[in-house]
Amino acid sequence: MRRQFGSQNDGREVEAFRKIVQNALALWCKRLEQGRFSWPRVREDQRQVELLPAELAMLT
Repeated sequence: MRRQFGSQNDGREVEAFRKIVQNALALWCKRLEQGRFSWPRVREDQRQVELLPAELAMLT
């Protein structure tokens, strides 16, 4: 199936991606503040990042 650009879904996808990037940057900044320069672990399927409970708490 071909994707049509300019559909209503594009706006939602862009907003969802923006939120993911914003959260990732916030988490990275928190890690720098704590002196922990490490990248999050990525699961084998390369689609999800594994976060520790303490890391999740930093985002809320």
